[in-house]
Amino acid sequence: MAQNPILRPEELVLLTGNAPKEGDIPCFIDQIHKSELDAFFRSEHAQKLLTVGEKGVEDGIAESPEALLDGLKLFNPQMDGYIDEMSRLSVGVAAFCAFIQVNWTGPDLTFTPLDVIHTSDSKTLAASTSVTDQQLNATAIARLACGGEPAYHLSKYATFLYIALRTFELPYQNIPSIPWWRLRSGRIHREILDEPVDFPDADFAAVEEFAVTYLPTNQPDILGRYRIERGLMHHLLRQDKLAAD
Repeated sequence: MAQNPILRPEELVLLTGNAPKEGDIPCFIDQIHKSELDAFFRSEHAQKLLTVGEKGVEDGIAESPEALLDGLKLFNPQMDGYIDEMSRLSVGVAAFCAFIQVNWTGPDLTFTPLDVIHTSDSKTLAASTSVTDQQLNATAIARLACGGEPAYHLSKYATFLYIALRTFELPYQNIPSIPWWRLRSGRIHREILDEPVDFPDADFAAVEEFAVTYLPTNQPDILGRYRIERGLMHHLLRQDKLAAD
C-alpha cells in the first residue's frame, strides 16, 4: 500500500502548532510556534521581505498607504525555490496570527504594521513616513471588501490580514499545504464581512486534494483538525449538510 507523501517538518509545525519530536526547525519557524511574533517581525528574516522597494521610496511610495502596500517585496510573484517560498509563507502565517491575536485571542500586540515594514535603508515606516497606522488600516479594510460585502470597520490592524491573504495567494510550487492556509485565512476573512461570501469551489477541491494526498491516516489529530476547519467554513457559509459530512 502506497504511503502518503511526507510534509516537511516546518510545514507541519506551522499547520499544527506542534514542534517535531526529533530534529531542528529554523529559528523563524520556532518563533511563530512559540508565539514570539515581536521577535519574528523584528528579525532580519522578516525585514527583508517586509521592505518597500528602493525605487518605490524614491517615487514617494512611502507617502501613500495604497502604494505602500503594493510595494512590499513580499508580494513579488517571482519566487526562487523552496527556501524562498517557506520564507514568504512564514511571514504570511505570522501576519495571520498577529491579526487573530489582536482581534480575538489577545494579548495586545507590542508592535504595529508600521513598526514591522521597512524602507530600503532599513528604517521602519513608523520612523520615516507620514502615513499613519490608521490610514494603513483603513486602506486594508477597504481592500478586504469582497463580493460587495464590506469588511468590519473596527477591525484592528487589518493590514496584517491583508498581508496574509496576499501572501497565501502567491504562486507557490513547493509548499503543498498552501490550500489549507487559504481555507484558514478565507474563513477569518469571511468572519469580518457583513455577510460571508462563497469560498471558491476550486479552493475547496484543492484543500481536499491536499488532505487526501498529504495528511497521514495514522495521525487522526491532524485529519480531525482539517475536518473541523473545513466544517467551520461550510457552517459559516450556511452549508450545514456539508459541514456535517
